[in-house]
Amino acid sequence: MITSEDAIRLSKNLDASPLEYLTFYEGKVEKSGYYPLVIINGYESVLGIKYSEELTEQNKWPCHFFDMKTGLCQVHKFKPMVCATYPFSMDGEGNLGHLEKILCPEKWEAQKKDSVRSVIRKSWQEVGKYKEKAKIWNDKYKDNGFDEFLRFMGLHNI
Repeated sequence: MITSEDAIRLSKNLDASPLEYLTFYEGKVEKSGYYPLVIINGYESVLGIKYSEELTEQNKWPCHFFDMKTGLCQVHKFKPMVCATYPFSMDGEGNLGHLEKILCPEKWEAQKKDSVRSVIRKSWQEVGKYKEKAKIWNDKYKDNGFDEFLRFMGLHNI
């Protein structure tokens, strides 16, 4: 799942229509309550990035932006906040916790911890902006479709 700010950042940096890489998933997949539910054509949904059409060797569907040949993210410089903060979470006091015990080392230097905290705080701000936009959408436009939602969020190259 991503925020409207993530979608705008991707749109500004990619030479492709957001319809090629963005989608909505059923609202029930958002179990944490972190991302807002957006009502599209009367159904609760969450904004996300499409999965690749190609399976990995582990029979998993990777992110649309995962390059299977190089094993690298194609949008690393402007990736969504969920990717930038993975696999960490942070409580209100600034304590970091692992969401998963994979990909990242257990021990972090102080400088890296401060960097992760900064990115997480920025992600909180972006989620806050998205929640405000989603509330306006849900109150006024919930019977409209995906294309209209993307335009409402500020994505014009659809």
